[in-house]
Amino acid sequence: MKKLSLFLGILTLVGGHLAAETITNKDGSMVQINKDGSKLIKNADGSSVEVKPDGSKIIKTAEGGIVYENADGSKLIQNKDGSSVEVKKDGTKIIKNADGSTVKKYPDGRKEIFTKDGTKIETTE
Repeated sequence: MKKLSLFLGILTLVGGHLAAETITNKDGSMVQINKDGSKLIKNADGSSVEVKPDGSKIIKTAEGGIVYENADGSKLIQNKDGSSVEVKKDGTKIIKNADGSTVKKYPDGRKEIFTKDGTKIETTE
């Protein structure tokens, strides 16, 4: 049983990834480099960044929000209050408010506002 415990102590499995190297900095932050090429960075303030092998990122803020950044440049920001902002590859922004309403902002300046039930209440050009 001791050999198994020692073996498990050497191979660190974090978030489903086999850690190749973990570095702890003086400020309390930690960088974990995994065998699959992904990285996990945990900051002393509680925020973290996971960088996947394809370049996409998952960023967890200290305030409880999460940012998903895809390799193609699109991103999704989820806030603790239930609101979110999605930025599409073409620059279109979809803002979902905590009350269920949605605002779509297009790169050409157009804007559409929808109520919780999907009714369009305003369009600007």
